[in-house]
Amino acid sequence: MFVRACFKFIESKGQYLDDLELTKETLCNLDGVEQEINERLIKMESIAKEVENLVKTNASTPQDQMVYYKNYAELEEKYNMVKSEYDGLLEQKENRILKAREIDLFILNLQKLKQDALEFNEGLWNLLIENVIVYRDKSMTFKFKSGIEIKVEAGE
Repeated sequence: MFVRACFKFIESKGQYLDDLELTKETLCNLDGVEQEINERLIKMESIAKEVENLVKTNASTPQDQMVYYKNYAELEEKYNMVKSEYDGLLEQKENRILKAREIDLFILNLQKLKQDALEFNEGLWNLLIENVIVYRDKSMTFKFKSGIEIKVEAGE
């Protein structure tokens, strides 16, 4: 049944390839994330300058230390919040890059598939199939890693 599902999958692979490319462009686009990363870097640099100025002023001008510590703690909290956002964005960027590589590998392997040379093998299974649902009537729904689901009836 796996081979039959693969036949159906390969018959429409042109459409799947187009869909995968579009999905990759949508899910893995880095433009917005990179812009947000740059914005956070600029904010972090600005806050660091504020801290530097605060410390210089405290070292050169007598002032209430409670006010100084309060202002320092506020800037530290602000910096840590922006740094946390920055780290999250870097992780998001890395995840998108990894996802794009996975999709590219899947596309490459899908382009190589040919119906006439298709037979069951574990490598092909691991490459293509995310999971399979087996029904009481012995039909199966194969969910491919691309998100495509193909149902194969028991008698097909």
